[in-house]
Amino acid sequence: LDWLSVVGSEMRQAVEVNDRWYHLRQYKRCFVAKEAIGWLVEETYCANRTEALRVCQRMHWRGLFHHVVDPDCQFDDAELFFRWSQSELKFSDHAPEAVSDAAVIAAAAIEDEATANLSKLLGSFEESGRGSLQAE
Repeated sequence: LDWLSVVGSEMRQAVEVNDRWYHLRQYKRCFVAKEAIGWLVEETYCANRTEALRVCQRMHWRGLFHHVVDPDCQFDDAELFFRWSQSELKFSDHAPEAVSDAAVIAAAAIEDEATANLSKLLGSFEESGRGSLQAE
């Protein structure tokens, strides 16, 4: 199991899933995107909302959850409704027994080290005068 799957499983257990209303239409068993982002920051999986948004976008691209109506809807820090995928529901029911705390900590440490190395690499690239890799 990788870090995203483990955190996704924990997020599924923690972020409130309810039936919600929008424009007189009810959407069953869904969560709000901005609440998921807030949870990642509150639980210190991410340093800020921007980083948490990127993590959620990766989970979304992996198919852990999907928008309640539009399969092409991008995950954003907004009042958007998403639903956990059925495969994630089955996986997360067994995840607590399958993953030890040590494995979660080790996966998080690897992810943190990779993020730090990438930040250093991007900084070196920009300092070299070859431009910026940041989105304009």
